[in-house]
Amino acid sequence: MKKYLSIILLTAVIILLVWAALKEKVVVYSLNNDTQKTIDGYEYTETATYDGLLLNKSNGKLYDVYSLTPEVLQLKDCPS
Repeated sequence: MKKYLSIILLTAVIILLVWAALKEKVVVYSLNNDTQKTIDGYEYTETATYDGLLLNKSNGKLYDVYSLTPEVLQLKDCPS
């Protein structure tokens, strides 16, 4: 009985994590103009991994650091 309960609990936790990653929405503001965009959990993780987000503690907003560079240079690709 304990085995089935732990499997059910593990399955529920995995489903909850996947649902949270898909449904998470974060508003990110541009640094060079007043535009904003909404990104999901996966894009948030990718952008944060490349140090692409800046948190302003005074107003609690996230800013996209890559918005300062030209669009051609915004590709986050490793050539190796």
